[in-house]
Amino acid sequence: MGGLKLDDVTRLRERERGLLIGICTSDFSALHDTVSILKDMHIPHTVMEPGSVWEAGMDCLLLENGIEPPSFTMRSPAVVPITSDPGITVDRGIAASFGRWRPKELVAGIDPGKRPGVAFIADGILISARRAVGLDDMVDMLFRARKAYEPRVLKVRVGDGDPAQGSLIIAEIMRRGPAVELVDESQTTRTKRYRDENAAVLIARTRGRPV
Repeated sequence: MGGLKLDDVTRLRERERGLLIGICTSDFSALHDTVSILKDMHIPHTVMEPGSVWEAGMDCLLLENGIEPPSFTMRSPAVVPITSDPGITVDRGIAASFGRWRPKELVAGIDPGKRPGVAFIADGILISARRAVGLDDMVDMLFRARKAYEPRVLKVRVGDGDPAQGSLIIAEIMRRGPAVELVDESQTTRTKRYRDENAAVLIARTRGRPV
């Protein structure tokens, strides 16, 4: 794999911070939790009243089922129903903003280590890149992503740079069903910033050997 000409994860963060996500719900708890996640991710957002009119652009509307949606004088945004899990709601909102919720194919790239990098590419577009705090968190991120993004097909690619951790990761994933490809990391050039996340992006983009 060649070196990164641009920092993929920095570009993703810039794209996220250029979004505008609306939230329309009468559930204060759901509103509070959703806003907290968006604030932590530095994603611009606005709270909307049922039946209100919005005259500017918007990328996605997170909408409670059963309430009157706002109307838009410009192009209507993607609409994502608010779920009982605010993290999944936000993940779906970001993916929908990029036009990649419910993709045909979701590819997960995992850079093994004590704090694995995890990246998700939906129909060729990077939609998420994060660092897990350990094996259990990484596995949870993987299967929550499958639930959130609802792809037709999930592919999982794991780098071979840390054989001990990689073996544990592969065994845990395959125990739950998905097939795994092992990717050669020997030619990977890593960036200083978002090191593990960018490595995971490269792994997701590289075909590997079926395990």
